[in-house]
Amino acid sequence: MPRKVAEKLGVSRQAVTKWETDTGIPDIENIMAISALFDISIDELFSNKKGSKKPVQGLHCRGSCRQCCCPW
Repeated sequence: MPRKVAEKLGVSRQAVTKWETDTGIPDIENIMAISALFDISIDELFSNKKGSKKPVQGLHCRGSCRQCCCPW
């Protein structure tokens, strides 16, 4: 997953891994790109609540919990 996301965002796989493991955070340009990539608003990206759109699975939990809506 990190490699595919990294390719789509134009960042390194290591950067995405840092976001996933809470050892780094994306800058505002990457936050906007993540929002667009997953078709969710920035508010939804930072919210703990699930909106009407699909939750972002696969970054933080790698999709294993099937409930995750956190961006990393």
